[in-house]
Amino acid sequence: MTPRMTLPLPRDKHDTQHALNGELTRFALMPTPGEVEEGVAEVARALLGISKDF
Repeated sequence: MTPRMTLPLPRDKHDTQHALNGELTRFALMPTPGEVEEGVAEVARALLGISKDF
């Protein structure tokens, strides 16, 4: 018999909602790969003094 991973059961509805809100907030704040790429490019342009129009 193989051991299974189990998640702790929430104690009540409030705990469930709190955990769900935390996950949704974390997911909403995660940048997309395109946003990360654009952010890196923007920082590089600023450091090198290159205009965005270049």
